[in-house]
Amino acid sequence: MGPAVMTAVDAAGGHDHYYGAVKITGPNATVTNNYLEGNFNGVVAIGYGLDSASGLYGLLRPVDTTVTENTIVESGNTGLVTDVAADVFRTATFDRNDYRYSNTGGTHWVWSTGAEKPWQIWQGDFRNDLNGTLSQP
Repeated sequence: MGPAVMTAVDAAGGHDHYYGAVKITGPNATVTNNYLEGNFNGVVAIGYGLDSASGLYGLLRPVDTTVTENTIVESGNTGLVTDVAADVFRTATFDRNDYRYSNTGGTHWVWSTGAEKPWQIWQGDFRNDLNGTLSQP
């Protein structure tokens, strides 16, 4: 199967504020080589209320999330928001993604409890997308 192209996916209709074009709510997810443009949000791993929740294959918290080599254009926020254990953040990998926003100084990334952050904090403080790029479309 080839990469997905997602455009204009909206969170209308009462969905979660961080409902992304790609929403991750379980372990061992890999999102790679996709093109997202004009969506309410980009790729968001969400773990609220999932610390002890389990499904058919185990715990639902988004540990070992890998988001790499995606192109995200004017698509809200990308990141990881959760109230669960710190292992979710230690095992998450966001790298080699290409972000394109008209406002390159904007707060297009989320981490921890959902506070929106600029590129400098996304890379510098949280060590995400160290090999990623940010440019205007």
